[in-house]
Amino acid sequence: MKFFNTLIPGVVAAIAVLFSACNKADRSGNYLSAVPAQSSFVWKMNLENLSDKSEIWENPLVKQNLDNTLEYLSNSTRQVIEKAIDDPTSTGIDFRRPMVVAIEKLDQPRGMLLFAVDDPEKLTDFLETLVADKEMDLKLTLNKNREIRTLTDRRDNIVGAYDGTKFVLAYGGRHSDASEYLELSPDKQALASKEFDAFAQAKQDIAFYYDYAQILKMNPYFSVRASEATGSPT
Repeated sequence: MKFFNTLIPGVVAAIAVLFSACNKADRSGNYLSAVPAQSSFVWKMNLENLSDKSEIWENPLVKQNLDNTLEYLSNSTRQVIEKAIDDPTSTGIDFRRPMVVAIEKLDQPRGMLLFAVDDPEKLTDFLETLVADKEMDLKLTLNKNREIRTLTDRRDNIVGAYDGTKFVLAYGGRHSDASEYLELSPDKQALASKEFDAFAQAKQDIAFYYDYAQILKMNPYFSVRASEATGSPT
């Protein structure tokens, strides 16, 4: 799993810098329904806009990091990643919509990385090539009853899951189950909160949401400092 933890950020960063090729319209499904109501922190980042503005792909360090990542991959895996960089739509992920990072607990970090899915069949093809690489040490499974696909590690933790509208990578916790985020009841979704709904509709390239009530349970002083850092009222 050490290789998996290194590869995923590298792949995400590599694909993120070339989203100007994506021109598909947003779908009606709200992928943010996968964000749990108990999230303490949520980041939302429009990778397409950020990459266009920063021209990060021109950074030699980014290029070197990508080269180092691809060096240890099989030829088939390297080819599918290179194709994804040239044509991000080939991954089946809708990079026109923001990537989301959510943290549920501060004392025992647990959370998820969320992407909108544009074409689940393309995403399946993309992931099947990746998991075929022995270095990934992952298994891709279709759960017909739940109509989702899951990525399972060697400890049988469901570290990734997706359906027709959203793709989740889970982290933290002793028994990760990314599929749980795909099946949250309405009252368990962050979207049930008016404050989060307003955050979800924000158009900034980077937006940050935090739940004071949950933060205060952990450390009142930390909540104050977080407010000062962001300029938000307490």
